[in-house]
Amino acid sequence: MPFKDLSEFNLYEKQIDLVEQLFDYNNTIITKAADTGCDYAVALYLTLRALKPKIVVNRNSSNVVIVAPNLGGGQKILNYIRTFLNNISIEFKSTEHKIKLPNSVVIEVVSSSQYALVGRIADIIYISNLSMTRNAQNIFDNAFEVVGTSGQLVISSRINKRNDVFDQLLKDPSFDKVEYKWAFNPNNDVDKLMQLIDNLQFSVLCQDIYCKYVDSPLK
Repeated sequence: MPFKDLSEFNLYEKQIDLVEQLFDYNNTIITKAADTGCDYAVALYLTLRALKPKIVVNRNSSNVVIVAPNLGGGQKILNYIRTFLNNISIEFKSTEHKIKLPNSVVIEVVSSSQYALVGRIADIIYISNLSMTRNAQNIFDNAFEVVGTSGQLVISSRINKRNDVFDQLLKDPSFDKVEYKWAFNPNNDVDKLMQLIDNLQFSVLCQDIYCKYVDSPLK
């Protein structure tokens, strides 16, 4: 890992754990609750990996590709990366949806269209909120093909529907699994939980807070 001490990036403990896990894991599925700061932690991981890539840079490729349900969501993750780079005084070139680092690595946000990843070359692809993404099956299939055996595919999502693409991947033994719970965020306290209980339907509460389907035990 390029930085031994992650405290300078203003992460809480479980975010640091997630960054370290992603360095140790290969293809990874993250089941995340709402309001956890998961994307912030993954953005730091992508930043550190881009600064010290594992593969030879292909000047015609994006070495890190971010896919989200909409470009605005992907842009938010890219803005986190810009902030990290500025904080550690790394110069970079930037357009609305793309960052180019001094080592020629490109970090790019793409749309969730079914052809967004076709023909791309990437070392890492991060798909945020797969279960809420249109063309989810095509996005996953193309991403898996792009990273191949030498790259890394990281997928995070809140659970949505049984037997959708994300739910099936949770049962795939070839993926490392992480459950990123609502309570991991130290800003999520009992008072906030009580407000959510008062305002959310029970099914949404189960999925967004406990990462469980409504008919699953809340452990």
